[in-house]
Amino acid sequence: MMPSDERILAVDPGNTKSGWVLYQRGRVQECGVDANPEVLRLVCSPVSSTLVIEGLQSFGKAIGQTVLDTARWIGRFEQAFFERTGADAHILTRTEVKKRLVGRVHRGDAEVRRALILRFGGSEEVAIGKKSAPGPLYSVKSHAWSALALAVVYEETKRVG
Repeated sequence: MMPSDERILAVDPGNTKSGWVLYQRGRVQECGVDANPEVLRLVCSPVSSTLVIEGLQSFGKAIGQTVLDTARWIGRFEQAFFERTGADAHILTRTEVKKRLVGRVHRGDAEVRRALILRFGGSEEVAIGKKSAPGPLYSVKSHAWSALALAVVYEETKRVG
């Protein structure tokens, strides 16, 4: 089954900055890591029909102000999207993403990145490329990798059901 024409905005939220990917037809259209007010403006703009956000999950430990600030930004992103579209954002946890992409939840960001590279060309040379010959993931940096993982898992899960 081919990827849909749906434009997905996926966000890996942080307390001050968030990684994001605009994803359509199985391809990264745009991506970045920007200050949260900039990402909020993106959520409010008509660039996407679907918003996918990495949600927080409890591991039974105390949390600090950084996590609380991130939770506030998740809520702001969700509310802004709902006000624009009337639709709810889709929340995926890091555990769900790891299980889907890597097959096991006890894996780190490096394994998730490696799984994405395999899906988009099989090697860094093909998937990422270099300045003179960029691959489909050339512009993906830092927290945008986590946002890409969200978009890929959301789209694959939606297709499979």
